[in-house]
Amino acid sequence: GVVREEYADLLANKEYTPERLEEWGRKAEEWILRQGGVTRAAQKFLGNLAPGEKHVANLARRMIINSDVFANNFTRKERTKLYEMEVEERSSWGKAGRALQLAALKLEDIASVQALLNKLQQDLPDADKVKLRNDIKDTLGIDIYELPDDIVNDKEKLDAVLRGHLAYKAKFSDKLYEYWINAILSGPATHMRNLYGNTANAAYELGIKRFTEALVNSVLKRKDGATFGEFKEMARAFNWSNALAAAKQAYQLEVLDLDGKFNENRTVAISGKTGRAIRIPGRALKAADALAKAIIQPMEIAAYAYRTGVQNGFAGVELQQYIQKQLTNPDSKSYQWGKQRAKELTFQEDTPQWLNTLMALRESDGAMGHILKVFLPFIKTPYNILRQGIRKSPLGAANLIGETVKAFRDPSRFDGKYVSRVAEQLLAWSAVMAVYGLSDDDDDLPLITGSAAKYGSPEYGFKANKLPPFSIRIFGNWVSYAGIEPFATSLATIADGVKAIKDKKKGKDGTAIMKDLLNSTGQVVTQKSYIDSIGEVVRVIQDPERELHKPITNTTASLIPNLYRQVRQSIVDEVPDNKSRARGMEFIKDQFTVVTNKMGITTSVPKVDYFGREVKKDDFENALLSPLGRLLAIKAFDADKNLDAADKLVWNYNKNNFDSPWYPSIPQPTFTENKKRMYFSGEAYHKFAVESGKLAYKQIHNAIKAGRLNVNNPTQKDVELIKKIFTRARKEIRNKHISQAKEI
Repeated sequence: GVVREEYADLLANKEYTPERLEEWGRKAEEWILRQGGVTRAAQKFLGNLAPGEKHVANLARRMIINSDVFANNFTRKERTKLYEMEVEERSSWGKAGRALQLAALKLEDIASVQALLNKLQQDLPDADKVKLRNDIKDTLGIDIYELPDDIVNDKEKLDAVLRGHLAYKAKFSDKLYEYWINAILSGPATHMRNLYGNTANAAYELGIKRFTEALVNSVLKRKDGATFGEFKEMARAFNWSNALAAAKQAYQLEVLDLDGKFNENRTVAISGKTGRAIRIPGRALKAADALAKAIIQPMEIAAYAYRTGVQNGFAGVELQQYIQKQLTNPDSKSYQWGKQRAKELTFQEDTPQWLNTLMALRESDGAMGHILKVFLPFIKTPYNILRQGIRKSPLGAANLIGETVKAFRDPSRFDGKYVSRVAEQLLAWSAVMAVYGLSDDDDDLPLITGSAAKYGSPEYGFKANKLPPFSIRIFGNWVSYAGIEPFATSLATIADGVKAIKDKKKGKDGTAIMKDLLNSTGQVVTQKSYIDSIGEVVRVIQDPERELHKPITNTTASLIPNLYRQVRQSIVDEVPDNKSRARGMEFIKDQFTVVTNKMGITTSVPKVDYFGREVKKDDFENALLSPLGRLLAIKAFDADKNLDAADKLVWNYNKNNFDSPWYPSIPQPTFTENKKRMYFSGEAYHKFAVESGKLAYKQIHNAIKAGRLNVNNPTQKDVELIKKIFTRARKEIRNKHISQAKEI
């Protein structure tokens, strides 16, 4: 049933079904018996006399390969040839229906290894094969045509040989792409977010949620649902030393899985020690995921084995023996359950067919493949984070309703998985009530914030350091939860929903609330799933003249490893202003400065707000903690420092005018002087923005002191006066620096 649901699209045409697979398997067995057994059947294959039906032939060949007779009674040459047939056919079988694909080729003997190497070399000219053989022999001391007997048991050595093959075939573009991906992944914040996400998700799933599942199941009494008794078995299965060993091996192996299988989806482009060093960020992330999976998997195996063992009537010593067998048997249902759960909890579960198609297109050699490589370098993990985050939020209620309707039609669907979804929604709606109950309707600052206002809008600029998105207010300080996925997505959805409820309660128009929610959803998707690059593509298509430079400069800058860029930026308190306001040829020249600023080679001027104040990144009230917090992906803001009387006036006005809010914006670089279009750029614009903002700030506060502006209950008249003050201040400073302006 799980396979049917997961691969519904592939199975929809009825060509691949469990019944058809069983039929093919039966025919394969009958064919082998008709030939007189495994040995004679194998000879038929070697003589190209396999069964005519392709799927029957595939299964028959695999039955032969997996037999003891094949392992003991055939020569290496014969085994190699059959393995080569298997390697050749396995990929097409996988494409036809991954749901029914049998285990990947196990590199269990010399023949299977040799067959795989032959496959990797088959497109190489003879001269290149000789060179490849010599290169690997010189670096590793291994002759790929006379493999040592111990290579099958030495995974690290075998992995090195396979890396040599893959790197030799790689193109320059592959090498550049591999370097670029690892440059992006080298940032400390990336690794910390991965650690936070894996840890938080496992703690939630195996702790809070599992307890809630057991509580729900004490009422529903599903046999395959969670029980309180399994917690003890989960604790027993926890093995820290085994998890560390798995992480260490995952760090060393790059193209082999931990069980020794060749992973066709992993590629290596840069050879030798240089390549190993460049791929350290990716290897470290893989090791962290392996660590998490090695902790989660045995705990989930033990939990599932406990449930099935109790169902079978086992108890005491007999139950313990049953659980231990399930833990050590890779073919057991409990083992497969635990393996799948470990993938899910580390955001590596299989994705829908449409996304698989997109990922396949990204790996193609055409123009679209190269575009997707740049704009969507990461797809699977962000998608799974977003999917889980939405499912664990109140929006997941829609999924639960759908599952409930299906279950009424088919009562077998009221199973352990259904119990899990019920528990998930109980926790989600409990969080809604908690956030709603703890939020004070009369408080200017909420307890928790969700998504940000539209990036670049006056509202975003006004709220940036007063209501930081994806943050919780603790003792007057905002602490970011943005790096803790998938809960950042869930909490942001809850916070935005609670805000909408409170806005409605205060009298805000329903249409405006829906507009806010749609914007919030868009911001969560782009900001929290790391796919804002899609937005870049859309903006380029809509306005290539103004937007094309952004993805180019961002991509170019990312060639400098994030390890350097993040460390360098961590010591700077101000947010850099990398926006170019130049025109014509000056704009093109300015992009070089923008790129070097983003690379961390040069330093840009800081961003300033509407009052000419430098925009700060965060504030830990300790100069030594802020850089460390930025590297560890921990952000904190002191809300009270960023809300003075002038800001308070705007705040109060918008609170009372939901349908027509107003936010001060930074000054435009362009203006008209003597019927000529002029503009400020670079340092000239920075001076203009700082001085005009400070002048407006001073004059607004003077007006407040003189009683001309009402801070606590502002009206449209107060806002109009503020607008006039901004206009006069900007005109005065613009005239002061007019000599530095340039004509468009």
